[in-house]
Amino acid sequence: MEKENILYLGQKEIGEQCFGILFDMYKNKKINLVVSSNISENVWWRKNNIYKVCMENNIPFFSNENKDEMIINEYIIKYQCTMIISVQHNWILSRKTLQLVNYKAFNLHLAKLPEYQGYCSYNHAILNGDQYYGVTLHWMTEKVDFGEIAYYKEFDITINDTAYSLYVKSVNTGIEIFKEFISGLYKGYIPKIVMKGTPGFYKRKSIETWKEIRNFDDESQVDRIIRACYFPPFDGAYINICGKKVFLIPQS
Repeated sequence: MEKENILYLGQKEIGEQCFGILFDMYKNKKINLVVSSNISENVWWRKNNIYKVCMENNIPFFSNENKDEMIINEYIIKYQCTMIISVQHNWILSRKTLQLVNYKAFNLHLAKLPEYQGYCSYNHAILNGDQYYGVTLHWMTEKVDFGEIAYYKEFDITINDTAYSLYVKSVNTGIEIFKEFISGLYKGYIPKIVMKGTPGFYKRKSIETWKEIRNFDDESQVDRIIRACYFPPFDGAYINICGKKVFLIPQS
């Protein structure tokens, strides 16, 4: 592979693990890195290891806490970035930004695409009664969670899975996919497979309307809702007793 100047946009558990893979390449002088992530540990995953590593190794870094596309473009130009890799980053990239790297930009999405664009995919996969869950690494376009697929893997959803357990499985699967992606970079070939399927977009708070359980007639549906809403440290499914929320957790 030719040496790449990579702008890495990443956070959360999988973002940190994928960064670790890239950092090993950086130490071995295979790539140059420019990085954006969270500075504070005051986030639900309680880590800022990417920031710490960048500071310790003088890797160009900027915070993702305030969305500002201009700063992305400035760093791409300043450090002559040739590629963007996004892993659980919270900024949408515009055509102008993607053009700066000639659309050599990739996003690792912890869900099947295009069926599960947006947020809360773990929750809705359980609510929808899906038997399989998938993780996708795709070429980026101006449209959110869309573009040609580079790598995809799926695994079974069991009768005991919760939104959180799907998240953990997705992180592990995502790491496998990311390693395949890195192998593709070394070989100089990243697949481009046309994305097929019926698009489905879920908003950030789309799970909230499911959390209060009022009807217990269908036991299997109640179990599914409880499992779908279980993702600590966030509030899960609950019943309302005298104006107070009583939270429910899966038996498993």
